[in-house]
Amino acid sequence: MTAPIHIIVYTKRQLGNGRGAPKKLVGHSAASLQRPVGHGFGQAWLYHLFSADQPVVIWLFSVLRYRDLCLPPALDARIEVTHAFTRANKKAAPPDTRWLLGKPRFPYAFQASLDSSRSYYLPWNHFGPTLTQVIEGVPTPAVEPEVDAFSVYARLLQQFQTPRHVAPGKVAILEAYATAVRAMPPGFVSYRRRDAPMLAMQAAARLSHHGVAPWWDQWAMPRKIAEEMALCSKRALKTALTSSVDRAQYAITVHTATYGQSPATKLELARIRRASQHKESFVHLPWNPTARATDSPASAKAEIDALLKATGAAGQ
Repeated sequence: MTAPIHIIVYTKRQLGNGRGAPKKLVGHSAASLQRPVGHGFGQAWLYHLFSADQPVVIWLFSVLRYRDLCLPPALDARIEVTHAFTRANKKAAPPDTRWLLGKPRFPYAFQASLDSSRSYYLPWNHFGPTLTQVIEGVPTPAVEPEVDAFSVYARLLQQFQTPRHVAPGKVAILEAYATAVRAMPPGFVSYRRRDAPMLAMQAAARLSHHGVAPWWDQWAMPRKIAEEMALCSKRALKTALTSSVDRAQYAITVHTATYGQSPATKLELARIRRASQHKESFVHLPWNPTARATDSPASAKAEIDALLKATGAAGQ
């Protein structure tokens, strides 16, 4: 079998406000919460690449942004392309992919492999050092995984205005990195969107720094759902949240002023407390951030690291 072509693509991601109106559950939204199912795009050369006989693997990475702050680069997903479609032949596309071609900005769309070992999302991870190894000459700042100014990564992102090919000799680095991230003990970040977006970002970053792979609603699901919650039903989101808590070995709950007033956080907290009672290896990390931490990423980082150290979760 011909070896796949591997390309790495930067996708813009920002913290959503969760104000989109969830739509009726459809096959695309349910499936896409579990794994990548397809993607719309606008480059003709990519369509011709995907339509050729040689298989293609796409590696998505992002710098998750909130206002003028962001997290460092993280590897978002591995996607093995199986078919590509245009608007002219969209009737041949499966429903999971066909709806993408209805968007004005997407003249093309591809379908991802159904095999979860070939197409999958990744929990948040500190991808910068590995990105530097894979794409030589990329000016990735040498920083710890923590919230920083978005301007720190401006030069890096300029290098990815278009997709970049991964040299054959570098593919093994990417595959090994993704395998290692997926093998990390899973974590979960529970927070109130209206109160604690930056705190949740910092919690995810510091869990990753200490060897835990954090799941949270702004990352380990499709960008459109994470940012707007507009392509999925409440039932599907509830299932995704509860199953992620059930898989977790660590959970941080960010107890801000209105944390207990949201149906989602009430559900998450109840599930987390249940896991604490019934799973011997489960570690619950309740965090009551100070006013200083709410305003300062550096203070938030210090408080989270202290919490992880006090509970023995640091250095896993």
